[in-house]
Amino acid sequence: MEPAYARDYKNLYERHWWWRAREELVLETLGATPVPELRSGGLGVRDVKRLTKTTGIDETRLGVILEVSAAAGLIAAGMP
Repeated sequence: MEPAYARDYKNLYERHWWWRAREELVLETLGATPVPELRSGGLGVRDVKRLTKTTGIDETRLGVILEVSAAAGLIAAGMP
């Protein structure tokens, strides 16, 4: 992840409660119904579509949340 992007995300996370709420929702959803990781890494298209439907977060924003959560060590194979 590019440092400038991480800085911008940190700013969003700290200043906007709705961004934190979305991240918490994704983590809670993954904790309740884990999604298998593909052998090549990442999540499958069907699993991402299911997560968008379950959480109500569009695919673009969900992708950002998943990427940042993985980079922060909040999600990985076998967790949360």
